[in-house]
Parts: sequence; C-alpha cells; structure tokens
Amino acid sequence: MSKAFSASFTSNPYLTQRVIGCNPIFNVHIRKQLICYPIFTAHRYLPLCTKERIMLCKLKRGLFQQPARADVFMTMTNPVDQRSPRTQARIIQILDAATACFVEQGFHGTGMARIAERARMSAGHIYHYFDSKDAIIAAIVERDTSAHETKMREFHLLPCENLKHEMVARAEEGVRTNTDPFRSALSLEIVAEAKRNPDIAERLRRHDVIVRTEFARLLHEKLQLDHAEGRVEVLFTLFDGLAIRMLRHPDLDQAGLTRFFRQAILAVLED
Repeated sequence: MSKAFSASFTSNPYLTQRVIGCNPIFNVHIRKQLICYPIFTAHRYLPLCTKERIMLCKLKRGLFQQPARADVFMTMTNPVDQRSPRTQARIIQILDAATACFVEQGFHGTGMARIAERARMSAGHIYHYFDSKDAIIAAIVERDTSAHETKMREFHLLPCENLKHEMVARAEEGVRTNTDPFRSALSLEIVAEAKRNPDIAERLRRHDVIVRTEFARLLHEKLQLDHAEGRVEVLFTLFDGLAIRMLRHPDLDQAGLTRFFRQAILAVLED
C-alpha cells in the first residue's frame, strides 16, 4: 500500500469513518498493509492475498479518480449498492417491508416473523441477509443517510454562484419530504429507538457529524460564510423539527410553510 494512500485514510476523517469499521458490505480495517476481518467476536489480521489486493486497488480507484471533492461523498455504507441486482432487490424488499411494519407497530412491536410476512418471504430467508432486527434498523438508517449524502454531493458539485439559489429552491422538496406522514413516523421511531439502543444512537451521531461537518465546510468554502457550524445547526433544526410538527399538526399548510422556509434559509445564508 502506498504511503499516499495510507496517509489519505488518516488525514481524511470522512474516509476513515466510512471505510474503517462502519461499512457492513466492505467492512475492512486498513492497518499496516493488513486487512482486518471481524470473525465472530475476535479480530484476526491477515496479509493481503491476490484477490484482496485486487479489491483494494478497485477501492483506491473509486476513491481517488472522482471529480474534485466528490470523493468525500463516496457512499460506501449503503447496504444495497455493492450487491448483485438480485440481492439488491431482496434487501430493498426486506427494508421496505420492515419500515412499513415499524411505522405501523413500532420497532419493539414488530418481530421478524411479521417482517417476513410483509416481505412475502420466509424468516429464514431474511436471516440470510440480516442476522437480527437491529441489523435491519441499522440498514434503514444507512439507507436514509445515503440519500442525504447524495444531496450533499450534488450541492458540492454546484458552481458557487448557483449554490444559494439551489438551496432556497429545494425548500419545497425538504418541506414535502419531512412532512410526509410515513417518513415523519419512521423518523420519530428511529429517534425513539436511539434512546434505547446505544448502537443505533452511535450510528446516528456518527453520520450526523459527517454530514454536518461537510455541510459547514460547504458553506464556509463556497459561500465564504463565517460561523458555518451555527448556520448548519439552524437549518438542520428547522427541517428535523418538521416530523414533530407533523405529528402535532397533521393539517399544517405546506405551501405557506414553504414560503417562510425559503425566507428563513435566505436569512441563515446571509453574509
């Protein structure tokens, strides 16, 4: 492994967190030209074989041959992206069934048998893809995070002069998405589960740090804004709070709300 490649993982906290220890598909730890595989409860360090070197070369090409800054948002933890089409379809089928069950009955009111029934497959078939209900919950969180990262990547690739306008223009999409009854209920279920489940809570916090840090960097570098972290917190609070408002006021006026959200975004982005 080249020194430049090794240094990139230690100098880029995004890549370090994404590649080392939090990827359910390409779950590798890169340490001193060794790959660490989690085997049951222990960790064994094995030298790279030929196949593993090929995998590592593909990873290097994928990370470092992207357009400027796009490499920061390589989505490597998505539980669907790196599987065969048939496997992807099965995973999506399971996750869609699970989210429907969680919204209807809550995480703790939903068993694997109920998810299997909703997905129209056997419980044993589901265990072929996910070893527990917690693993399904984690995959749902990862899928949601990947969607946010896609939007962040799109913002990073925009010209500086178009960025503010595009953020304001997407206010309607943000309001519509975050006031969707199904999505609102699922978001609240995830937050409630995070209070009970330290692993889910840590996963949410880790990805919040990643997206929040990159969003603040975006505002600082492309819009030349000071106090970018505080501005990001205001924007996140505005949109994240819509799930609670939808629960308390399901008939809220989305069109009127969108108009004020645009004004709020412009105010937050003012120099």
